[in-house]
Amino acid sequence: MNRTRQVRLAEAILEVVGREDFIAMKAFAGGPVDLADARAVIDLDRESLDLELLRRFAQIRSRRDAYR
Repeated sequence: MNRTRQVRLAEAILEVVGREDFIAMKAFAGGPVDLADARAVIDLDRESLDLELLRRFAQIRSRRDAYR
């Protein structure tokens, strides 16, 4: 499943990750700046986030961490 978004920047079209993927990547990185970045994106528009997708990311992460 491709969850990237196409964004026009000047004359180029860029593929960027969706907000949920960005939040998950930042949360999994776990540094203070990463967590602040994730919180800022959540605070921009919490209502439109796919919370089920974020829950699935968290479950996958917790399963992977259990095997380390």
